[in-house]
Amino acid sequence: MTLKRNSVLLNRKFNEYLIPAILSAMSILLASFIDGIIVSDLISPDALSAVYLSDPVILFFQAVFFLFGIGGLISISTALGNRDNRKANALFTLAVAGSVISAVLVTVFGTLFTDGIVSLICNEEKLTDMVTDYVLYSFYGCSLIIIVPAFSFLMRVDGQPKLASAILITSNAVNLIMDFVYIKVFDMGIKGAALATVTGYAVGLVFVIYYLFFSKKRALRFVKLGIQEIKLLGELCASGISSVLNTVLLFVKSVLLNRIVISTASVEGIGAFSVCNLLLTFISMFVSGGADTMTPIVSMLCGDRDYKGIKMTMRRTFIFVLGCCSVVIAFVCLFPETVLGFFSFDAPEKLDAGVPAVRIFSLSLIGMSISYIMMNYFQSTKHKSLSVMISLLRGLVITVPLAWGMGKAFGAEGIWWSIFISEMLTAAAVFAVSFVISKRKSDKYSGILLFEKDAENAAEYDVSLEAEAQQAVSVSESISEFALANSVIEKTARYAGLLAEETVEHIRRFNTGKKPPRIDLFCKVLPDKLILTVRDNGAVFDPAKTDEDTEEFSNLKMINSVAENVEYSRVIGLNNMLVELGR
Repeated sequence: MTLKRNSVLLNRKFNEYLIPAILSAMSILLASFIDGIIVSDLISPDALSAVYLSDPVILFFQAVFFLFGIGGLISISTALGNRDNRKANALFTLAVAGSVISAVLVTVFGTLFTDGIVSLICNEEKLTDMVTDYVLYSFYGCSLIIIVPAFSFLMRVDGQPKLASAILITSNAVNLIMDFVYIKVFDMGIKGAALATVTGYAVGLVFVIYYLFFSKKRALRFVKLGIQEIKLLGELCASGISSVLNTVLLFVKSVLLNRIVISTASVEGIGAFSVCNLLLTFISMFVSGGADTMTPIVSMLCGDRDYKGIKMTMRRTFIFVLGCCSVVIAFVCLFPETVLGFFSFDAPEKLDAGVPAVRIFSLSLIGMSISYIMMNYFQSTKHKSLSVMISLLRGLVITVPLAWGMGKAFGAEGIWWSIFISEMLTAAAVFAVSFVISKRKSDKYSGILLFEKDAENAAEYDVSLEAEAQQAVSVSESISEFALANSVIEKTARYAGLLAEETVEHIRRFNTGKKPPRIDLFCKVLPDKLILTVRDNGAVFDPAKTDEDTEEFSNLKMINSVAENVEYSRVIGLNNMLVELGR
């Protein structure tokens, strides 16, 4: 039986985590999208403009929970990929503490300085009162808006996507229901829209409490932090800084583009721009969902230097995200009046301004998606400077100057085209810079994804299989042949094959009565040792637990008796075991 590497295990993990990731994005983005539709219908189009003008404040909330949520997700994934469970737990403790403390500080300072913040983001006098109400009530509940989404990232790396999904489905359902209750029943106006979002996250907090104190599946634990552990805060924040910078720059870009549009476009043009940004909010749920699904997987694979697996995951991500964007672009270009009608933007003079705006704006989604995926990729693979570069290009360097210049030259339509052009230029710049780096540092990197070359030039072998007895025998033979072909002595080569077979057999016996788990197995031959790395999606097990006299633990006893070192971690719902054998 010939066994080869395939993407089945990684694709299953991608699909398993995709829906929770999309729901996580919904918790970040959908509130403003739903509020926009309901506020426009139940209050007024001016209220929709007020909600949109308040978006920079919501973007700031995102910056905070991205710092600890995504920073925690990436750093914890990397630690678990290296099977450093102590470090992973310390990072988890820091991520939770950091998000809670930051949320409290933002609440205090936000409520104290609401008027100053509103004066910064709104220069339309007739909208000031509504913007103030929306922003103030958002600050009242921002602790929940920050903490609950941050936990959704941490739960995913802890292998609990279903719980994360339940939190976010419930939060958004409550938000939608309470929009109608607060606005239509209690006549609270725009305050009700903000309060509905806060109420939704308050219900979501109940699930967070369950996860922390009652979930038996929780693997990440709180630990006492010493000086060395507290120093890990720098690593955690560095892992999330690109997302923070991206969000902060979106805040600045949003303010500046608002001013450019207000000074250039008509009242109808300003409303059309609001619809364009709500359209961006909608598609961002899928772009963020795909990219955020990719992030912990790529972080883990990067730690294991599994570049073939990274290529498979990136391919899956691009197919999903660009497919979603293509559907949205086609719908918007074919039915722009329908899209505008969702937001009660259907008067003749508004359609005249809105139809070309949404059509042109929709074309920018392809470039935006490519840039966002690559930003997350470089953030996950320790190329943080490139990730920061993408944030700067998208945030200020290209978009704002181009919008100002084209707005002056061509009016509102020039602004719409500038957004499309800036996103495409950013995507092109990303690949151009990656290509140049790979060529100039060809001794260190390979390809535009900038994979680090193996300084040890070790021989490597990888294979994918199911946890079945026949395939266990086949992989044993393949590993032994590979070791012999790379100058490993016959005795060590036989032991390597034995360890591979015993590992697969353990996974098979430990998952009886279930569908056989998928396994990715890797073998690397170094000058002084041979390393086997095994990932599978079966039940959790502890390789140190070999004292039980039962069949499913007999293979672990064999592995521990032959191997020089055995390490294990559970990361994003996958068992990750490393076995070392001296040459």
